[in-house]
Amino acid sequence: MDAVRSVGEKLNAKAASEKGVYAGKVIIIISDGEDRVSAVKKEQLIKELKESSIKVYAIGLTQELGGGGGGRNSKGRAETFLRNITAETGGRVIFPKRNATDIESLLNELLAE
Repeated sequence: MDAVRSVGEKLNAKAASEKGVYAGKVIIIISDGEDRVSAVKKEQLIKELKESSIKVYAIGLTQELGGGGGGRNSKGRAETFLRNITAETGGRVIFPKRNATDIESLLNELLAE
């Protein structure tokens, strides 16, 4: 989460310095969705992203995490977080079913409306 916050801050600074260049701000993350040692809390991160009008899109690589759906196991918590951060910011998340290595097809699926 700290990395997403840092990218958001840099994106905001760049957009502020080059007014009129950035019509929309987007962050694409590829992550398992687990938080290990972030200083920022999930709720605060989502609030900051929304206030900055940054959309988050995510490719969730949660296949190797323990457990299935739901929210109590690491996979469930990670998927819930990725769904929340993308939904709250107006983005989208996908969870590839297999070990996809074709990033272009994953990005096309992610960005398809």
